[in-house]
Amino acid sequence: MKYLIILPLVFLYSIGFSQERELLVGSWKLKSYDAIAKIRLSPGYVFGDSVSVAQIENQFKKTLDSTTYIFGKDSLTYASLEGSNIVNRQALWELKENTICIKETERNYLREAHLFMVNKDSLIIAPIVDGQIGSSKMLFIRDSK
Repeated sequence: MKYLIILPLVFLYSIGFSQERELLVGSWKLKSYDAIAKIRLSPGYVFGDSVSVAQIENQFKKTLDSTTYIFGKDSLTYASLEGSNIVNRQALWELKENTICIKETERNYLREAHLFMVNKDSLIIAPIVDGQIGSSKMLFIRDSK
């Protein structure tokens, strides 16, 4: 009898999991990143000289303008800012519960992100560093390109 109750729950869970995976497929553009707001509140930023603050703001703009994720069925192409360079990467991805696992194909590099929410228009994730979900969320909007 217990199994009759558990089986439908497992089935419903797997349907939700499959829908999240399908919703991820497509092109996403970074709209906002909580880490930027936190940096803007830091003493180094608040009390920084105008040249340093302008350089930081330029990096923020480059980050927001360049960060895109294009999810295929199991492949991922993404562009991000590394230093002052925009770098395009190829990877494979999978969704394990609420964790997006990204394994680059050109170098031995694995990254993970916690999936907070995905719908047809928005994606909210946070990087996972050393097994811990980061406190800064990234908001992506679906890119219609």
